[in-house]
Amino acid sequence: MTGFRFVLRLLTVLLACLARPALANAPIYKYVDAYGNVTYSNIPVPGAKRSTLPPVQINPYTPPSALLQNRDGASRITVRPQASPDPRGSTPPSPGGYPVIDSATQRQRDTGRARILQEELNNEQKALSNARRMLKETEQHAKPDSALLRGLRDAVTEREKNITALQREISRR
Repeated sequence: MTGFRFVLRLLTVLLACLARPALANAPIYKYVDAYGNVTYSNIPVPGAKRSTLPPVQINPYTPPSALLQNRDGASRITVRPQASPDPRGSTPPSPGGYPVIDSATQRQRDTGRARILQEELNNEQKALSNARRMLKETEQHAKPDSALLRGLRDAVTEREKNITALQREISRR
């Protein structure tokens, strides 16, 4: 009797596994509601339209060694010669094929970057002075070991670190 139950369970599992691909090939419905929200579902909803999708093309596995050879067996890998310098002689080729940026564009980018860093530094200095002022006012009224004072001290320390980092970044130029 146990052998029969085992075979029955095995057949049930096998049929469930075979039915799986059929469920994956279910139709897809697209529904657009009054607000323009799009919903895709495998269950038809009143007002939904059945979507027609192009058939899926499954390509067989091609080993990498076959990709490197032509039909006659010759290798398809080619070595490209190094790019010759610009005939106008203005810019040498960049290493690794990176794009070459002319000096005027780079200067403009550097100027913009410096301006942004300076604005950030000014904002951090203002925030530091506000944090110090808040800390000083709070120290007069709060307990010395309060969480508020610790938070304000941490904020001052963080602002000071940010200012140091920004000054270091600006000095790299």
